[in-house]
Amino acid sequence: MPGPVVIDDGGSIRVKDVSGPLHKLIQIDPVTRQSKDSSPGSFSKIMISYMDVQGNATSLTGAQPIPITTNDSFEVFAGQQRIVGKIVGKNCDCEITIKGVEGTTPMVHAKYSDNQFTYVVTNAPRIDRVTINAAGPPVSYPVPPDTLYASVILS
Repeated sequence: MPGPVVIDDGGSIRVKDVSGPLHKLIQIDPVTRQSKDSSPGSFSKIMISYMDVQGNATSLTGAQPIPITTNDSFEVFAGQQRIVGKIVGKNCDCEITIKGVEGTTPMVHAKYSDNQFTYVVTNAPRIDRVTINAAGPPVSYPVPPDTLYASVILS
């Protein structure tokens, strides 16, 4: 079973696949202003959480993660940058796209350690909101303004 994919902020947006197979997100296409890669299989749930400036941790998605399956998607909004995930194929792989909007190009830096890549979108501010398109209409989860740290965990 693969490890989770974590999208979080700590000043800039980071994307990390704990299993390590993401390796093409650094390659930004100059025409589309985006990069794309896939993390293999069996993803079935997503959770959004945050920590406020007092250190209180809260789940925006409730006590239980939200179930996801093939063709479900999510989008992380951070200023003019987006991280889009879509569950694809019979094995429920996750296709991840980093993209800029309104004419911006993501500035992506990669860190490599212990067979894992972490991608940092250095020109992205903190996470503003996350939209999940799973069973039913898309649901938007705004991150409160007093948030110190926010994370999206796909597992």
